[in-house]
Amino acid sequence: MSRHEQELVSCYEQGLVGDEDLAGNVRIAFRVSASGAVAHASIEDTTLGNQGVERCYLEAVRGWTMPSDDPGPSAEVSVNGSVIMVP
Repeated sequence: MSRHEQELVSCYEQGLVGDEDLAGNVRIAFRVSASGAVAHASIEDTTLGNQGVERCYLEAVRGWTMPSDDPGPSAEVSVNGSVIMVP
């Protein structure tokens, strides 16, 4: 997730425009297909309380691709990650 950090920071900064005290933790679960594309993403838990930022996170994650060593068929990989933001 670190190589996509700036995308998530950008989402958070958009939220700060309307709420300068916006802070919290968002746990995102996603599955990466054999091709490296994110096949599914969802918010598993959140204390952020800002649907706009959470939606932005999901849109960003759904657009990610991960390196794929093997272009052939293989199992999907499930990933859980947390985004913790404080002003």
